[in-house]
Amino acid sequence: MFMDKTVLTCSFLACATAIGLAVKPRPTEKLGLDQLRHGNFSQAASTLERAIKDNGPTFDSYIGLARAYNHMMQYPQGLAAADRALQFHQVEATAWAEHATANLGLGNYRAALADAEQALSIDSANSRASDVKEKATTMLANAK
Repeated sequence: MFMDKTVLTCSFLACATAIGLAVKPRPTEKLGLDQLRHGNFSQAASTLERAIKDNGPTFDSYIGLARAYNHMMQYPQGLAAADRALQFHQVEATAWAEHATANLGLGNYRAALADAEQALSIDSANSRASDVKEKATTMLANAK
């Protein structure tokens, strides 16, 4: 009986520790996202890259990184970060909108349109996706 309680207690402590580590605060990621919100895109990209390296990847860090790179018109990096964000959540409109933005910047208008439509199918009020859809549609119409 004593052994059963010891094993149970150890199992509980191990699980509690694992959960605590999984949800630990990520101050570097938070700083990078704050920098992004304040329009410090280069600083945000650098901070978020460091957060990913030091603390591991998260959806928020990759989507923030995609947005920062897209704002700086570094579309290949924005596309790569959006791809990584989509590996976390395939049904996240924000990730599809950033993917669309990067494709638009790269001149991949059909891909941008498809990405924007995917984002809008998830969240019809996503303004970033709406803007990309309109621009991609215009660019495709002008190419004819």
